[in-house]
Amino acid sequence: MFLIFLILLFLGCHFEGKIYKKDREFIIKGVYPYQTFSLREGEYEKLISSLRKKIEKEPKIFDEIVKTHFEIYYPPFKYHITMIDRERENLVIKYFSRFLKHEIYAGISIQFIYNLKDKKFIKIYVDLIPLE
Repeated sequence: MFLIFLILLFLGCHFEGKIYKKDREFIIKGVYPYQTFSLREGEYEKLISSLRKKIEKEPKIFDEIVKTHFEIYYPPFKYHITMIDRERENLVIKYFSRFLKHEIYAGISIQFIYNLKDKKFIKIYVDLIPLE
């Protein structure tokens, strides 16, 4: 029984992998292009908490993601919101870094796209957000 537990633990760690990949096909310049909706209260609360912990435990991933498409200075990222694309079964976990006193942009957004069916991160979108 203990051996089975160790094997399952090892396989879980092995297949979980990293949240991001450094290739340009995985990290896309832009914003998530599909319609998303607010989550119902408490919906996916435990999963979102777990995913946020994975993302936030390595603050350097924000630098790696931004550097894929931009060479800019930005303040630290903060969790903003999680939305759902029910048609594609994706959670969109959004982080935002607000620029202070910028004439064109409000900040920069990173959206982690997590597929509920496959149980893995499938894309990351990063883009500058203009002032409205």
